[in-house]
Amino acid sequence: MFKRRIPKDLHYKSKVGNPRFGHKTQEARTIAALSHPNILGIHDIRTHDGAPFLVSELLEGQSLREKLDADPLPARRAIEYALGIARGLAAAHEKGIVHRDLKPENVFITRDGRVKVLDFGLAKLASPKESDEVGVTLTSPATLPGMVMGTVGYMSPEQVRGDAADAGSDIFSFGAVLYEMLTGKRAFRRDRSAETMTAILREEPQELSETGWQGPPGTATNSGPMPGKECRAKIPIGQRSRVCH
Repeated sequence: MFKRRIPKDLHYKSKVGNPRFGHKTQEARTIAALSHPNILGIHDIRTHDGAPFLVSELLEGQSLREKLDADPLPARRAIEYALGIARGLAAAHEKGIVHRDLKPENVFITRDGRVKVLDFGLAKLASPKESDEVGVTLTSPATLPGMVMGTVGYMSPEQVRGDAADAGSDIFSFGAVLYEMLTGKRAFRRDRSAETMTAILREEPQELSETGWQGPPGTATNSGPMPGKECRAKIPIGQRSRVCH
């Protein structure tokens, strides 16, 4: 049974009197309105001492990061989790919402095996004309051109460059998460953050067939680019959220 709680990491500093508060609150309400089995449910938006916070459902289980750190995932289990993540992202993208920080820490597996995408704290509303605009997020005063948003190792190339993120950015991050679930290895991990970001921009991960990955019977173990990269390369930006899921 789910209970309500106040997530400690889903707050931001804008006060009610701040001119950005109205924009942020509207954006938060749009994100909270997402109702999908694979997205953390938001019950309410409230304020405390002038600062807004989100009230979400309480989940029992483990983060995907905890599961990956404990034991290798069976291939079929990894694929099941990937389907849940993809469905949650697709639902968000259909509403024009880009997550921008998808990673194993932001995916939760409940005790009964359900997948929940968490922490839309860096999420923003996307619009067809947004590529030339300055967006506002739930956790920062503003998203400025050239600002790097996301987590190193799972960021898309455009995020590394500080460019505007779209649904394709989430698809790239999803590919990195899927790669790690299948192989137990991070797709772009290097010794230093700068080297990791350079790898994201210029390199391809090791092919699945070279990692020792053994898929379920009847599946091919030879693969080309990291899942998500090929789709992004072939599909126009405006169609990625519809075609790549």
